[in-house]
Amino acid sequence: MVCAMRPLIGVLFLLVLVSFVLSNREPVTVGFWPTDARWDMPLSVALLIAAAVALIVGAVMVWISEFRQRRRARHAEAAVRRLEQQVQELQARRLEGNDPESRFSVAVERDNPFWEARDAAPSLSDRVSADQPPPEVKMFLAV
Repeated sequence: MVCAMRPLIGVLFLLVLVSFVLSNREPVTVGFWPTDARWDMPLSVALLIAAAVALIVGAVMVWISEFRQRRRARHAEAAVRRLEQQVQELQARRLEGNDPESRFSVAVERDNPFWEARDAAPSLSDRVSADQPPPEVKMFLAV
């Protein structure tokens, strides 16, 4: 749908542009103040040149202002790659059993007095029977 609309919009824009050029054929003199350079050209051409120069200057200004965001994005992507690599290395060490922290975390979980209480607590499916409607669940978003 979008691909079909672009040529249609382009053709409409060109029709408006051609109509503008044909409607404004009066000659004007364009000069630049610090110099004595002067050119005689149709009004429509002078306006189109001014619009093209303004578009180019604006695009260059936006491109320059985005340098900082692109640099921050590159640094963030590099940090993500570095952290993902660290996660993979830690997972590999944990699977191999060479990571002393993985054994410690299992020991702490076994010694935790709440570990048994968590396993003994009834789950939501145990508390809801088939003839009762499910309990209402509310979610709150912190903004």
